[in-house]
Amino acid sequence: KKLIYYGVSGMIISLLLIAAYFIWGKTLNVSSYYLLVFFVLYIVCCAGSICAVVWVILSEMYPIKVRAVAMSIASLALWIGTFLIGQLTPWLLTNITPQGTFLLFAVCCIPYMLIMWKAVPETTGKSLEEIEKFLMLLNDEPLKYRTFFNLAIYSGFRRGELLGLEWKDVDFENNIIKIRRTSNYTAQQGVYT
Repeated sequence: KKLIYYGVSGMIISLLLIAAYFIWGKTLNVSSYYLLVFFVLYIVCCAGSICAVVWVILSEMYPIKVRAVAMSIASLALWIGTFLIGQLTPWLLTNITPQGTFLLFAVCCIPYMLIMWKAVPETTGKSLEEIEKFLMLLNDEPLKYRTFFNLAIYSGFRRGELLGLEWKDVDFENNIIKIRRTSNYTAQQGVYT
């Protein structure tokens, strides 16, 4: 996930720099070599993050039983999306100008970061089989444990925030969890909220 955060942040910055070049480059008499550097920075950030990590995420996303078919469908969707971007970019450059196009691309990177942060669990150090077995075993546990571990895996909450949760903080009707307190531990104070 860190690769995604750093890489996509770099992509956003480089896309904003490209857009800024198209907005102010000529009036400020900025060399076109800067534009080349911004594009190379974008390529490096993209290649080191999304382009590499997407295949890892796809391979970890699906249970073993359906992994081959699911990855095939996901790969097809990815290539269709790539094709559409390639086909739409010339139209975007013409109709919303180069600066508008690259600003749009920068904005489109933001949901990617949010999805990675909120929806994709951290699996570092665990095999797919271990994760799948843990989630299956969790189904037989009481609701409080299922809730805690699902929040720990999928939400991005800090440990202290999770430990400070009470049932009154969970609004099932509106799908909202309110973080009102944290629980912490120090050797001097013990557990405190």
